[in-house]
Amino acid sequence: MVEKTRRTYLGSILSAASIAVAGCNSGQGSEPSDGTTTSTNQPKQSSPFSGFEFEGFDLKVELKTTNGFDKVAVFGPSGEEFVSSDVTTGAEQVSLDFEGYTAGEHRIVALDTGESEIVAETTQDFTPNLELERFVTPSPDEIETAETHYSQFTIDVINRGTAPVKITWTAMDGKTVSDSFDSGYVKKNEHGTGISFKGKQYPILVPIDDTVTLSSDNSVLSSGYGFSNLPPEEMAANIQLFIGTRFGESVYERQVVFKNTTGQTVVEQSDAEVLIKREGDS
Repeated sequence: MVEKTRRTYLGSILSAASIAVAGCNSGQGSEPSDGTTTSTNQPKQSSPFSGFEFEGFDLKVELKTTNGFDKVAVFGPSGEEFVSSDVTTGAEQVSLDFEGYTAGEHRIVALDTGESEIVAETTQDFTPNLELERFVTPSPDEIETAETHYSQFTIDVINRGTAPVKITWTAMDGKTVSDSFDSGYVKKNEHGTGISFKGKQYPILVPIDDTVTLSSDNSVLSSGYGFSNLPPEEMAANIQLFIGTRFGESVYERQVVFKNTTGQTVVEQSDAEVLIKREGDS
């Protein structure tokens, strides 16, 4: 973060246009971390912040008191003011619109605009972290109609970070992946979507500590014998799943194993199956 003095910070706050979205509902958030400062002057009072909690992209800042200040402002990792809100005397909560935030450590300050002073501050990290919890294809019992194929899949994606994020596109790579869902094709054609999912539209919000289940609407995986048929004998191939957000892309490597002991097509129930696993897993 670019280091500035308190007076420089305050000057930027008072001169910048503020985003004021005030709220009064009480709520329970996580305890904020202790703040640090690069200024020689310490805050006038202990932190009035009792916790932080997201509702969508609205950051709810819980207040223990409003004594001595009338504004809450947030500075991003670069040191520039990102968002601020006026504080009503006696308010228990302030709501800040965090859409468009920059991932990283943020400085949250309580301001007395009348006295041109920062009276309290803390720091908080806001960074998303998407993890792939589950990646499966339909079981044989689920293959009952021509609308359901082994070539479709379901994933569970969880956000284990400290800020919400939106999935803006998805794609795959691998010799068993349809060309139209290949990451190179998606990026080249600037689809911004890639694989479509049942009942979902991009961008797809993934809140903190929440799991989003996505089931493909398309026949994505292919054994080389068409999207509706398994190969006559077992075969395995490596694939990559790409999940894109405005912060970049995450890549998850898996192995798809096609098994068929009966030679039946996948639209019929059989002992055949398609497994997606980490390479090396039994």
